[in-house]
Amino acid sequence: MGMLRAIGAAGLLFPFLLLLAARANADSEIPLFTAEREACDINATATSEWRTIIFRITPRPSASRTCVATQNDTEGLITLAFATLSIKEMDTEGATYRSIFLGRLIDYEWLSRQLSESAEADADWSATTGKARDGERAEAYVQRSLDTPSVLDPLSDALKPYGYRAGGFSCEKAMVSGPDTKPFQPAWVAAEKQLPFDALCHLVLKPLN
Repeated sequence: MGMLRAIGAAGLLFPFLLLLAARANADSEIPLFTAEREACDINATATSEWRTIIFRITPRPSASRTCVATQNDTEGLITLAFATLSIKEMDTEGATYRSIFLGRLIDYEWLSRQLSESAEADADWSATTGKARDGERAEAYVQRSLDTPSVLDPLSDALKPYGYRAGGFSCEKAMVSGPDTKPFQPAWVAAEKQLPFDALCHLVLKPLN
């Protein structure tokens, strides 16, 4: 209970049920916390080998909303992860973390929405063919679309107390709306247009100094 009170004092405002004794998913992973939310379960670990924080999000089949809906939700997860690292004394000098694996963008409504809406308004993206007009790979387009001050600056603010800033995104396996992905498309993607809305992404971390 003392550990839970210490984390609560860090200013986390959304109602997670924290189970800090979560089981690690691999021998090289260290458990940080699990969180039970109305729309999903979240399991966070850190890898000592790859210097990565990992968020595994499992949506609930009956959920009527996305799991991490807002930018503030994401900032809260980041703060909780680094606060837990500090409590576990795993944030020692020289042990620099390289990235946060967010998982699927579709589980972060604000990021998925940002991506699809920016593509819809972008003359460089064809909503008819579902491709960048200059032939740019979908994954590269996703990264470039999210590497904007409106996305990165608030995340950097959340990371700053722990000595990091958001350096951009590294993504793979991008999904574009269309007949093949219709069962997976969220409500904020226009049904008649082919727009990027999902990918597996890391948030790249850069040290402040």
